[in-house]
Amino acid sequence: MMFAAEEGIPIDYVPVDLATGEHRKPEYKAVNPSCLDPTLDDEGFRLTESGAIIRYLAGKTGSEAYPANLEERARVDEAMEWFYCNSYKDHGYGMIYPQLFPHHKRPSVDAQAGTVAWGKEKARHWLGILDKDGS
Repeated sequence: MMFAAEEGIPIDYVPVDLATGEHRKPEYKAVNPSCLDPTLDDEGFRLTESGAIIRYLAGKTGSEAYPANLEERARVDEAMEWFYCNSYKDHGYGMIYPQLFPHHKRPSVDAQAGTVAWGKEKARHWLGILDKDGS
């Protein structure tokens, strides 16, 4: 959403209520079999995964945010992969999701507390790298 807004790409948004589990209902599964959000439907071409959607929209619109130069593009890909594979994974699944979504809550109070504490520690670690690196 932020990329589309920044680039002035018009999108008709269809909200999906993750808190009520709308993304896990059969109607949504028919659109996205992984039952995850986001999903892009571009005149019948469906695409999932935010990174793939951003790259697709950037390529479709010729955005300078996703350069044509191979080395420059590789740096953008590197930053996106770092975020998804490291920062987002630990922050989201370790700290945010267990507190937000019932299906991510741990089976005991101690396990829940340990997971959230671990998530906070990992989030600090990854944010520290960004702070030092300036990326």
